[in-house]
Amino acid sequence: MEDMNEEKAKEILSQTVKIPIVPFESIFNIEVSGFFLKRCQVLLNAIGRELGEPEVKRIIEKLKTKEGPANTAEETVWILIGLIDAMEKSAYNNKLTTEVEMTAEDLLKTLQNNNFGASTES
Repeated sequence: MEDMNEEKAKEILSQTVKIPIVPFESIFNIEVSGFFLKRCQVLLNAIGRELGEPEVKRIIEKLKTKEGPANTAEETVWILIGLIDAMEKSAYNNKLTTEVEMTAEDLLKTLQNNNFGASTES
């Protein structure tokens, strides 16, 4: 009986299946909402608060060198920055952005409230 189960298992494992893959060099479009973009921004800010400003600055500086990520935190920050950048560029290029008027002081407060690291200290 065991030989029969073993044979059946071998038969099943020898069958071929087709699975879809996306080649690394592929470039494709996806549709996302402004709400999804905002959630990605909020997530990046939350990760930034957890890591702390010095660590986030270190990760961003490392990103500029094109050196690969050393850990999951770096990889996560890099992926989110890339996604956010691509979504913002796509929205702008497709004329889906709107402009709001605000003073430089209000902009600075907004950046500080969103934890983008802007500071009034010199």
